[in-house]
Amino acid sequence: MRRVGTSHSCLIRRVFARSDASLRKSLHSSPGYSGIMNIDEFRVRGKEMIEYICDYIRTLDGKRVTANVDPGYLRPQLPKEAPFKPESWDAIMMDVDGKIMPGVSLRL
Repeated sequence: MRRVGTSHSCLIRRVFARSDASLRKSLHSSPGYSGIMNIDEFRVRGKEMIEYICDYIRTLDGKRVTANVDPGYLRPQLPKEAPFKPESWDAIMMDVDGKIMPGVSLRL
């Protein structure tokens, strides 16, 4: 089994440590807010991710079968360390669309 590299684990930590501006605003008023995604936001963002995946599958016919990037393209685009503060879900999804998805190959 392949060990998840530092860059990948940083991205995974970013996914679970972010919240959008409206949720962040309401969460900051909650006692004990630590900047980490709570269960309510996780539920909302999980549903959004399911929709993202369904939209991706629905549009497979218009996508390339092979990635249009060179091997190793992603590593220089990822931070060297995990962020100290949470980032917005929108920023995460911009990274997914702009950095990760260009390297996805369709294997059916």
